[in-house]
Amino acid sequence: MDLSKTLITGKSNNSNISESLVNGETTFESMCLGMRIIKAVKKIGYEHPTLIQAKSIPLSLQGKDILAKARTGSGKTAAYTIPIVL
Repeated sequence: MDLSKTLITGKSNNSNISESLVNGETTFESMCLGMRIIKAVKKIGYEHPTLIQAKSIPLSLQGKDILAKARTGSGKTAAYTIPIVL
């Protein structure tokens, strides 16, 4: 499966996402996603998760249900799909 196609959210990397939406303190590595996912995320240009990703991915990995609201371009699609492909 080509994760780079699955995770594209309309923005190719964090440089296209507003700084106010990026969580600079959290890393994808700190979320224990596995090297395959981390490589795919880095390949499409993400350096740090967005706020919605940093909050929702760990909850998803714990098996919790999530209902979230965030503006367009905030990384919601990747926030929901990254835990699914694990």
